Amino acid sequence: MTYISGKHAFRIAVLTRLDQIIAGLADIKDRQEKDMATIEEALVALEQQVATTDGVVDSVIVLLNGITARLQLLIEELAEQPAEAAELQALVDNLKAKTEALAAAAAAVPPPTIL
Repeated sequence: MTYISGKHAFRIAVLTRLDQIIAGLADIKDRQEKDMATIEEALVALEQQVATTDGVVDSVIVLLNGITARLQLLIEELAEQPAEAAELQALVDNLKAKTEALAAAAAAVPPPTIL
């Protein structure tokens, strides 16, 4: 049976505890790296969603402007029917206002800041 002195036993205990602390720190570092990877993936997905949303909003604005232009042509064709032309003009005016509001709202939204 081998006898271990008090100093030697203390050193072993300290070294064992330091090994445990180092292992715990390594686990924390691994979890932090995994968390950062998850956050980066979420940010990439968010950037893609924003780009898609921007594209959709732009497409809707183009579509609404096209509809407005076609309705305006129809109004011109209805010159001999003023009541119908007036109704369509009210619709066109409302559509233009909504389209401008949508474009202004889309332009007012700042792009997301990625840290």
